[in-house]
Amino acid sequence: MYYRLQINKILAIFLLLLINGGCSSGKGEPSSNDLNNVNQIIAIKDGVAPEKILKYIYKNANTLGVCEGEIDTNAAQEFSKIYSVGQGRYLVEVLCFLGAYQGNYEYFLYKRKGSEVVLKPLGFDIFEVDDAGKIKKEQSHSIGGLTEFIPEKQELTILIKYRGLGDCGALAKYQWQQEEFKLLEYRIKEKCDGIYLEPEQYSRIYP
Repeated sequence: MYYRLQINKILAIFLLLLINGGCSSGKGEPSSNDLNNVNQIIAIKDGVAPEKILKYIYKNANTLGVCEGEIDTNAAQEFSKIYSVGQGRYLVEVLCFLGAYQGNYEYFLYKRKGSEVVLKPLGFDIFEVDDAGKIKKEQSHSIGGLTEFIPEKQELTILIKYRGLGDCGALAKYQWQQEEFKLLEYRIKEKCDGIYLEPEQYSRIYP
């Protein structure tokens, strides 16, 4: 099952946290941001090659507005990834920082536009539970969770833990289509009741 496949990733994250001296309080929670500027293209005038794009992002996070300039460089270099999603196009997965039990990520489309190389911030449809217990749909540019992108399927799965015990949270699946992520499935287990379920058994919210 998906959750079990994340064990090695979780252990690696915990090991890195121990090396760095502990966890960052509150940083692992899912973040919902206003996406008024999510389609803004970030031009990289000096034409960075794909294999060097992550290093470029770490160095210029403040200028590019990536992760709002807050990148844990050591963790980012360990866990950020880049995937080919078509000729001359790459999906850039940037780990902004590690929280107590999961990471916070931002995603970008890297491609050439004429003579320029550009980064396009990518958004996600998500569902959140408000204080009244109602589930509402939002869009977010950053997303917290345990991630897995399968290049062969062009599919991204994100397991979002509401707390470290893992007895509540959300499971989201997205398909890469026409230079953006389309929501395939979203499941939520709202109650943190100490009862563990496989994420695939959470209540289906979408579709």
